Amino acid sequence: MVDGGFIYYNIMTDFTDGFVCAPTAATNLCKYWYLRDPSKYGDLFLNCSWNDVFWEMYNNMETDEEGTDYHKIADGYRLFFYDRGLSCRAYLCYGTNNGIHVAEELDNNRPCHLSLHNHKRYRNHSVVALGYSQFTYSNGYCSTYIRIADGWINYPSRYVWGHCAGTWDYTVVIPD
Repeated sequence: MVDGGFIYYNIMTDFTDGFVCAPTAATNLCKYWYLRDPSKYGDLFLNCSWNDVFWEMYNNMETDEEGTDYHKIADGYRLFFYDRGLSCRAYLCYGTNNGIHVAEELDNNRPCHLSLHNHKRYRNHSVVALGYSQFTYSNGYCSTYIRIADGWINYPSRYVWGHCAGTWDYTVVIPD
């Protein structure tokens, strides 16, 4: 688990109904960085309101009633940070090598924005990756499970399996 990652996260219905998982995950990622170091990332808490952060991310990511094109997530983060007088490196990575690439980001003590595609439970959904567990079996086979804040419940107590049906992409967000 990344440092300080087990916190109370917002869920989608805290903000609105509909296909709003990407701006919700983005709000939660900003909340994580803000709580991790408020003296450095205090400006991420827009007007002292997570609702204001959500709607700014909603607009920056060009979310609409159909949801968010995951290709626009990184730009949304960069614009949000820039508008707050901060900067970040944010970029989309295609594929996760069954979760291993996400685990490598988490090993660097930074959560990432995970985009799930055609997942059995979540379908097309955005979450925040905060930790992981890996299991290596006697035959050498390795399984990676990513711990997430899924936007459905407030605490990151659910996992997604790296070998599940569907694919994943992820957006790395590195505040400068």
